[in-house]
Amino acid sequence: MTLAYAKRMQITLDELVIKIRTASRAFGNQCAWFCLDGGGFGDPQKSYLGFTTRLIECQTGNEEEFKKRLTQLWENELNQESRVSESEPKHFFHGGWVLALAYEFGRSHSNDINSEELTALALHVPAVIEFDEQKQVLRVLNAYDKNFVYEYDFEVPALTDTLENIVAEIKADQSAENENKSINPVNKDNVANGDCKANLSSYRMNKKTYIKTIDKAKKIINETSASVLCLTNQITLQNASDYDVVSTFLNLKRLGGAPRSGLIEWGNKWIMSASPERFLSKKGMKISSSPIKGTRPRGETFAEDESLKLELLQSPKEIAENARVLDAVAAELFQLAEVPDSNLKFSGSLESYKQVHQLVSHVATTVSQKTTFWQIIDAIFPAASMTGVPKEAAIKHLRNLEEANRGWYSGCFGTISPGAVNIEMAMTIRSIESNGSEIRIGAGGGITEASEPHAEWKEMEHKASAMLKALQTLN
Repeated sequence: MTLAYAKRMQITLDELVIKIRTASRAFGNQCAWFCLDGGGFGDPQKSYLGFTTRLIECQTGNEEEFKKRLTQLWENELNQESRVSESEPKHFFHGGWVLALAYEFGRSHSNDINSEELTALALHVPAVIEFDEQKQVLRVLNAYDKNFVYEYDFEVPALTDTLENIVAEIKADQSAENENKSINPVNKDNVANGDCKANLSSYRMNKKTYIKTIDKAKKIINETSASVLCLTNQITLQNASDYDVVSTFLNLKRLGGAPRSGLIEWGNKWIMSASPERFLSKKGMKISSSPIKGTRPRGETFAEDESLKLELLQSPKEIAENARVLDAVAAELFQLAEVPDSNLKFSGSLESYKQVHQLVSHVATTVSQKTTFWQIIDAIFPAASMTGVPKEAAIKHLRNLEEANRGWYSGCFGTISPGAVNIEMAMTIRSIESNGSEIRIGAGGGITEASEPHAEWKEMEHKASAMLKALQTLN
């Protein structure tokens, strides 16, 4: 339901992000706000922004309670048959829920993980601003009929009114300007110089240790059923409050150029990602996933760039890694299929982003109307592209090799419509996160029997470089 204006504006996403964050502060420290790019969440030219005071956090060990609570809320929404549409909406995300799952969420992990870190976060979002920056159109969208309000959501009218007021203020501010004034184009390549230079001591595993760990992973692959182990590393930086969340996010978006960028901030915590990878898409009963395996950096020149593309497309190691992960994801999705004839599987094609070239595969099927969101998550999470195969064995091996939690990195984030009818989740990769005291950056790569340890270190460093460059201090 569209509540407000569809009018040409003269505003950038940067300015709108600042307005949303500022407005959210008026609702106190318990208010969460977000910005999700439309690519993968709908039209790639659109972004969705909003905030809420209704957020549900999940700590390690409370996952089942968290699932039950959200399931009950979604069932309540579906019971409002006249107010929740099961068809694909005109605007892909018009409100509902924003969800993030950490890598450690769910059944696949051993009970020895002892942590007070969060493993999931859900935001109830009754209304959002949809922003088409290219066309300069703003809309306020509502997920529910105006009479459909949870009894505990007394804030909904105030939240929605605030979003409408933001749009109205932009409209009023610009009505005084010359309507014929040309709109200055936004320079998408203009990125502030990041202030952070990580040294070797910032890595959980320095180069020597990481290379030794790769050798251990290769030994496991040679001696067990494992064929791919997705080894990761982590950079940790102190004094998280010194960093400018908004500037860092906008830098990361421009550096990464990925279609599924997102930021969620609540209290003094935040997650941001410039993700190229679709983890899960659900439109009605159709579900799909697009695992990524196989990476090369962009070249300095056109000739070098083309050479790196060709190298990736012809790499036996990368092709085999992609195929093994694709088969694993397909097996997970196809076990949920109601109509086996609907199963589709496409092997790796090349996709290019500002920082990297990647091999991307696609899997799709149709599930029963009775298949729940959590049944899908139990079947496919965490993603095989971030664990390796066979998945259960890979998770255990990686736990021993990495000796630490990954946190939000390697998990997923995205949007859920009322009743969990339509879902769009991206992988939380190319990401930066903060627990309020530390900044954490995860990066890694798939290890196979053909991996060359020094090349794997170089790939991991390259993936982390965009996040380090994006970091911007408050100074």
